[in-house]
Amino acid sequence: MKKRLFFLFSCFCLLFPLYGQFEHYIRFGTREGLPSMHIYQLLEDTEGYIWLATNRGVARYDGRTFRVFKTADGLPANDIWQLEITPDGKVWYLCKSKRLGYIWHDKVYTYPIENAEFYGYTFYIGQDQIRLHGRSGNYAGFLVLENGAWRIKDTLDRRMQILLKTLSLQLPGKRWMIFEEDSVYVNREDKENSAGRHLFTFRDLSTRPPVNPPLGLGICRTWNDSIMVRSAGNMMSIFDLKKHTMVSADVIFGREPDFTYQFTPEFQRYGDRYIQVSRYNEFSIVDKDLNIVENHRMPKIFSAAHILKDRGGNYWMGGPRGGLCVFPSYSGHTRVLFPGKKVGFAEWVNGRFFIHVQAEGLYLYDPQKNTYRNVVSDKDGLYMAGYHPALKMYYVAGDHYTWSGKDPYRLEKRAYHQRWHNGKRIQVIPSFKDIIPLQRGFATVSGSAVFFMDSLQRAEHDQDKIPVSRMINGGRRIIHWKNRLYVGGNGLYTLRNDSLVMLSPRNETKANIIFMAPFNSNYMMLGTDGGGLYLYDGQKDLRFVGGTENLVINRALLHKGDLWLATDNGVHRIRPAADIGESRLLESFYEEDGLLSNNVNSMVFMGDTLWAAQDEGLVAINVQPGRFRRRVKPYFNTRDTHRLNDSTYTLTYGDLENIELHFGVLCLPAQGHFVYDFKLGEESEWFRSAGTTLSLGKMSPGERMVYFRATDQHGNSGQFRLLLQVRPLWYQTLWAKAALGLFILLLAVGITLLLRLRTERRQKAALRLKGRMSELELQALRSQMNPHFVFNSLNAIQFFVIKNKVELSEAYLAKFSKLVRMFFEYSRYDSLRLEQEIDLLERYLEIEKLRFEDKLSYRVEVDERLDTEEMEIPSMILQPIVENAVNHGVFHKKGNGSVWVSFIYIDENTVKVEVRDDGIGINAMKELYATETRNYRTRSSEVLKERLKILSENKMSRWEVTYSVRDLTDEDPALAGTRVDITFIYKPAK
Repeated sequence: MKKRLFFLFSCFCLLFPLYGQFEHYIRFGTREGLPSMHIYQLLEDTEGYIWLATNRGVARYDGRTFRVFKTADGLPANDIWQLEITPDGKVWYLCKSKRLGYIWHDKVYTYPIENAEFYGYTFYIGQDQIRLHGRSGNYAGFLVLENGAWRIKDTLDRRMQILLKTLSLQLPGKRWMIFEEDSVYVNREDKENSAGRHLFTFRDLSTRPPVNPPLGLGICRTWNDSIMVRSAGNMMSIFDLKKHTMVSADVIFGREPDFTYQFTPEFQRYGDRYIQVSRYNEFSIVDKDLNIVENHRMPKIFSAAHILKDRGGNYWMGGPRGGLCVFPSYSGHTRVLFPGKKVGFAEWVNGRFFIHVQAEGLYLYDPQKNTYRNVVSDKDGLYMAGYHPALKMYYVAGDHYTWSGKDPYRLEKRAYHQRWHNGKRIQVIPSFKDIIPLQRGFATVSGSAVFFMDSLQRAEHDQDKIPVSRMINGGRRIIHWKNRLYVGGNGLYTLRNDSLVMLSPRNETKANIIFMAPFNSNYMMLGTDGGGLYLYDGQKDLRFVGGTENLVINRALLHKGDLWLATDNGVHRIRPAADIGESRLLESFYEEDGLLSNNVNSMVFMGDTLWAAQDEGLVAINVQPGRFRRRVKPYFNTRDTHRLNDSTYTLTYGDLENIELHFGVLCLPAQGHFVYDFKLGEESEWFRSAGTTLSLGKMSPGERMVYFRATDQHGNSGQFRLLLQVRPLWYQTLWAKAALGLFILLLAVGITLLLRLRTERRQKAALRLKGRMSELELQALRSQMNPHFVFNSLNAIQFFVIKNKVELSEAYLAKFSKLVRMFFEYSRYDSLRLEQEIDLLERYLEIEKLRFEDKLSYRVEVDERLDTEEMEIPSMILQPIVENAVNHGVFHKKGNGSVWVSFIYIDENTVKVEVRDDGIGINAMKELYATETRNYRTRSSEVLKERLKILSENKMSRWEVTYSVRDLTDEDPALAGTRVDITFIYKPAK
């Protein structure tokens, strides 16, 4: 009986195919964001988004989220039963309403229909709008969107259709396409002839059935001067209005349609050269000559009235009940064996492909014949299959039995040794976890100990006689590597001298070891239960493999230089690096990529095909490089008043306390395992984000480039750049800052100038006060000098009276009185003109000459270049000097003496005066007066010096005066006398 059942099962496997063409799909419903499970139409727009018309609004899908448009967003109704897309990207919608329009850039536009209504299913699609069949009263025409409303154009009398007595289709330009039994032609309206004026007859290029079946015409569309007409049954015709040709064909080959859901096929464009045709789970792609390029019968997951193939090769299905379903482009390369059954492992063993199905046993799969056969039908839990090269036999290990033999199709069942104890039959050997071949037998590990078995798989010890040194708590895996046995479980052990020894990485793996296998000649692989993968050299070098963090490693293997991992969360491909810790994750495969679930029990490769054993079955996925390549197109998804365009976000500082930028990703068919990165500025570093929203807080004014990058599990990546403009408030603008800076600068300058002006005023007031004090001091000094002169003059007069020189005394007194008058007049002035000073000196010297009689001679020389009438010098400076020359120089000289006064031109503001005498000299005079009373004489010199000092130090003074006295004997011993040089430098007022 068992053999008969086995034979029937084998025949079943041989007669029926193992897998269909589309076995992997992703399904969407209201839980995933669909507005309704009732779908009227599927379309792909110019950007690549999938659009769905439903009875609860219009939805746009980007691979991650459904953007739903409803009446709240501006639609005139939620029941949208038709969509059309024009090349400019507008998505036009049709519904039972007096308003129609389109969706463009996430905004709904709606316009009223004026004095008409649309009818039929004919759409004339242009570059930027569509035309609809419409009517107004007895006239039919086309509804065209003009000036914010739908208006009827190219109207014809509807009664003409009745006169034609045949099928007809109205065309733009007041033309009719007329269908007859043996021809199709075009007429133009002719007012004189009710039948119209014949334009041309289409030349039929096909050898197929007639175009006008009895059931009439269906939906018509025009693209690029071609009219596509869907007629009864599966018939479709294309009419070229330029070439005047036509072609007809049956575009669906299959069973009769399910009239419950769909009567005739639906068709739409696929690129510029092809047309998609679908009807009740059947799908075709035809070229412009209606030659079938593709033809598929899709799995009947639900009644799919609408099928679409997008530009990425994904197949989408929608219907009135089942929602949305997509077969990814790679689903045609995905195969499933034993669907719904737990597959424990799939393994290549000595060129044979073994598959373990729980509760069914072990199968051998023949990839060339695409068949499989059960070789172990026992329901005992199997955990591995292997080959013993020394014994040249296959072996299979289970919980209670083993199977072995040289022919994999004829394996002999062997029971583990059992014995009686207290009247009960007990198992001597516990359930094994792993078994490996040795030179003459096997080594195996259970959860409690390590055992050795002979070639017949008989244990050398019973359970109760196992050496204590081989006992282990939680043993899982055993491996023979570099002539040594290693055991993994709650740590890593090795067998030395028949004893298990804990190795150093006991606590470093941080999780139980559940997988062990050689990596290369230097390292073995240690897979852990949630701690990732490690490489170990058998001594002390334990290295973590980067990219495996927190993974449960069920299986690891090397394939084409990469490390592949079967884990509790998908299959991962790691690119090993020289420093294994720097290894990086290249690619991952999950349920959306074809796995039956994310938990993978085991895996094996057959060429570029990955076979994954899972609790839901065995799946084969073609992982050839490039197979999962797809376009990743990030976009800016923030919809508020600050969005300037698709790549610019502009706001004023303070508009938002927290700037949140929302991004999206267009990537079909699904985005369950994307990672997202952001960076601010070209030179900054990328940082990882948990989602597609970036929160920036309150940004300072300025322009910044925000970069957003999305990467899927296969390394496909796309990047988007957004210009973020934060406009400053008026006081933050450059002009405001410049104006404020200028104001502060002017204020500082003004305050500085004001303070400086006040300081200068104070200084000037102080200088004026000081000048006035200096003037008072000068006046006081002059008043001290006047008595000196008067005293000398009175002595002279007294001298003449004593000598009885009456005439001389009278002459002297007359000249003296005149000189005194001049002196008192000039003493009121700070300065005198040069001619006044010269006149004063000459009069003084003349009086002194009278006093000295013939003993004194003088001479006053004036440089011709001096303007004596205009140039001024300080008053009462020269007279005391000349007086000293007479009274201190010539007076003490034995014999006659002379005084010379020279006025020398230096420049227009400078005059130098030399007063020279040939008296005893200043040195002799100092010696002479050293022993005499000289109160007056020394006082006169001190007064002169003090006055000259005041003139030099007074900043308000108009002159700078230099003064020097020299004894002529210092220059030449042969000379005698004193020379005084005084220079007056006039300082013009600034």
